[in-house]
This record gives sequence, structure tokens and C-alpha cells, in this order.
Amino acid sequence: MPAELITLHARVGSVPEFMTSFEQFAPPEAWEVIDEHLMFLSENQDVCAWGVDAQGAVWMQPAQSTFHPEEISLPDFLTVLLPYQLAQGGWALCATRSEDAAGAPGVVAEIAGALDWPLLAIHSGLTIYGGAASFAWTLNALPGQSDADVFLSSRDEAEFQLLCERFDFVEL
Repeated sequence: MPAELITLHARVGSVPEFMTSFEQFAPPEAWEVIDEHLMFLSENQDVCAWGVDAQGAVWMQPAQSTFHPEEISLPDFLTVLLPYQLAQGGWALCATRSEDAAGAPGVVAEIAGALDWPLLAIHSGLTIYGGAASFAWTLNALPGQSDADVFLSSRDEAEFQLLCERFDFVEL
């Protein structure tokens, strides 16, 4: 069993904001091995699942299909996924604004720079910057789309309202 998954479950395994707010981490007793991949995570709509191989590489398996490499190690994958869990529903407050698709990552970086927020995650079109109680983030637009959403997620109502006003976000 990968030490990173054991540590994850020991530290935050009982915290739904991390474990089940968007993607669904399987509890250790439900882990299974499929084609030499320890399956530990299901996508929120059961479109795909993720597993890790014996070398610690993470693989995505679309439903009824073959495995595809994530091109990222398990520790790095978890570093990306945990803030994404909070951004996508772990924190109840969320707002958005629409940007030109090519410029959305730059807008998120500008907001983060103005707030002195560090980059928390970047992988496969996802970019997240954040502070202690809020994140600014975006996903790359789908091919052919000219606009992309920039999001603000927060667990603090007062900070959320101030950031929405300062950066022209509209609450979802």
C-alpha cells in the first residue's frame, strides 16, 4: 500500500471536505487492484477512476476503457487534488467570472499576485492559487470555447464577500 495513501487516510480520512466533496476517495477497505493498479479514487460522475501502480505513478481509467498515465507521481497528484476538493465543493462558497479562454490562467495569477497567494496546484489544465480561507482557480476551456470561467471558492463568508466585490466575481 502506498505510504502517501495511508498517510492521507490517517490525517484527513474522516474529513468529507477532502475525501468526498467532489471526487470520491475510496476507504482503504474498499481499495481493489485492477490490472496491477491499486484503485483509490472515483470521479464524481463515475466517468473515470484513478489508480496507482507499483512504481507510484498515477493512472486514469475512463469507464470501460484502458488506463492512461497522468504523468504525475502520487504525492504530486494528491497535492493537486486536495485543494481541488475544497475548491469544487468542500468549501460551500463559490463565485465565478467569465474571461477570454486564453487569458483565464493569467487572470487567476493576477488575482493571486494582488493577494500574495502562492500557487497551490497546476496540472492538466487546472490552476489553483490560494490563501488560508479562499482560492482563485480555473480550468482550461474546452476546445472551440472562446471563454473560460475563473472561480473563487471560500470557507469564510466575510472574506468571500470582500473578494467578490474587489475582483468582480458573481456568487454561484
